Amino acid sequence: MLAKSINAKIKAMDVYKRIPRDLSEATFTGAIISVISIAIVLLLFTSELKLYLNYNHVTDMEVN
Repeated sequence: MLAKSINAKIKAMDVYKRIPRDLSEATFTGAIISVISIAIVLLLFTSELKLYLNYNHVTDMEVN
């Protein structure tokens, strides 16, 4: 019973449902893909934001 409830909650997170909406059906695989893709987008966004905020300007002078 708990597994069905968890499975239904995960299926509800499916971002890529097929259109038209009245004929669409959320799938477990679609929900997993949605969660993974959102996690990757958030990871990339936070890593780029961290690199942008921690900018370090270094000036080097070399003699030929």
